[in-house]
Amino acid sequence: MLWKHRCSTIMDVNYAFRTSEVTSRSQKPSLDWIKANFDGAVGGIDSLVSAGGVIHDDQGRWVYGYARRLGRCSGLMVELWTAHDILLAVWDLGFRQV
Repeated sequence: MLWKHRCSTIMDVNYAFRTSEVTSRSQKPSLDWIKANFDGAVGGIDSLVSAGGVIHDDQGRWVYGYARRLGRCSGLMVELWTAHDILLAVWDLGFRQV
């Protein structure tokens, strides 16, 4: 969503960002489900990669969060590692509906 907004504002000066796009994605998960969000970032002179994630319950309350350093790797590897880490955490915490 942010990428779409960024590209649209760069390419089209008449583009108007609609808040309805954001609010529709920020809904709480259904009863007895949890929501897991994760992302990675590259930064610094050495282009080192970090990853992190957070888990919220069906009431929007924080359940678990993590951050870790991955060293150097490709964008695909960052996404795969972050997905792996958050799914492993979800499983270890006993959640099955994500």
